[in-house]
Amino acid sequence: MIPAAWPPSRRAHHYTEVARAELWTGRTEAAFRNLQLARKVAPQQTRYHPTVRETFAGLESARRRMPETFSNYGAWLER
Repeated sequence: MIPAAWPPSRRAHHYTEVARAELWTGRTEAAFRNLQLARKVAPQQTRYHPTVRETFAGLESARRRMPETFSNYGAWLER
């Protein structure tokens, strides 16, 4: 559980790091869910964060197992 007192930027960073760890362990759907949570909490920080882009690229290579909303997330990153 993330402490409620954490600022949005810290919560988003946490979700980003969890997403990367889940990608490394093969839990691609969970990794994408955490990227979505990071976006919800701090969209601008998430969009430009190098770890988000790196994790997204790794997920993109596993695309055949990703939900349809995955493409929408990629388009959002590129804006």
